[in-house]
Amino acid sequence: RPASSDGGAVQPTVIHVVADDLGFNDLGFMNGNKTHTPHINQRVAQGVWLSRYHTYKVCSPTRASILTGRYPW
Repeated sequence: RPASSDGGAVQPTVIHVVADDLGFNDLGFMNGNKTHTPHINQRVAQGVWLSRYHTYKVCSPTRASILTGRYPW
């Protein structure tokens, strides 16, 4: 991990994107062709891709757990 100018470690930047009504293969980096997403494709290529995750069929429980930090059950 690189050091900052004061000698401490630089904290990583975390970007969490939540989108409604977006299918699994709709984005370009997932080999989809429904949506043109060059900026998202670039972010994925330069960052860490997390591929093991669990979600709900609807967005409201996922959104609530992101906002509160709690499990929805």
